[in-house]
Amino acid sequence: MAFPGGKQDATDPDLLFTALREAEEEIGLDPGSVDVLGSLGQVMSKHRLQVTPWVGIVPADVRLEPSPFELESLFRVPLSFFSKTGASAPISSSCAV
Repeated sequence: MAFPGGKQDATDPDLLFTALREAEEEIGLDPGSVDVLGSLGQVMSKHRLQVTPWVGIVPADVRLEPSPFELESLFRVPLSFFSKTGASAPISSSCAV
């Protein structure tokens, strides 16, 4: 799970490219390691910014490294945490994205 953020650069061909570029800059995620499932559509943030979230699958063994200029730490949660039935499941202390 990653919430990279940033504006689309003039040189970015599309918003997917922007999302993958930002993820690489912020957490060291190689764009080639992401199996992109699709966009969740555009939403308005609480700060009134238009945001386009993307969903993708990343292998569990991918090493991520937070950029010290972008964020302080990474954490991981299992996908089941976001499902209705798994929402009450405890988060493993061994998880970290």
